[in-house]
Amino acid sequence: MIAVNEMTYSYPGGKKPAVADVSFQVGAGEIFGFLGPSGAGKSTTIFLTTHNMQVADDLCGRVAFIVDGKITLIDTPRKLKLRNGKKSVRVEFRNNGFLQHSDFPLQKIGDNPRFSECLKDGNIETIHTLEATLEEVFLKTTGRSLA
Repeated sequence: MIAVNEMTYSYPGGKKPAVADVSFQVGAGEIFGFLGPSGAGKSTTIFLTTHNMQVADDLCGRVAFIVDGKITLIDTPRKLKLRNGKKSVRVEFRNNGFLQHSDFPLQKIGDNPRFSECLKDGNIETIHTLEATLEEVFLKTTGRSLA
């Protein structure tokens, strides 16, 4: 295991720390990623650093959001997306040639007559959960985009 406690680093001549009071642990065999915009302090570390949320979602068991050299949140991508999304599915279907959608709560979805009717009609084009993306969670948590 790797444990980092209250790490601070300033580049020579820098006006503020590149990394400030960062603490985290990485378990044996775990892939841990720092996510943040350019200039956030990610490359000061030696772990996977990216602003590509899909790469982080695919590769990392846990991620840390870092902005201005400070970690704002650490958790698994799955937990972050589930905690910040809607517990619903969106069904897109054709009705008289027009694409429409309906959202259905996941709780007792099998007992939902509207959902059952959508399935029986055979006009479904897509069904998706409404979980948040890591990018949406990052924006909500930090107030900053990755652009």
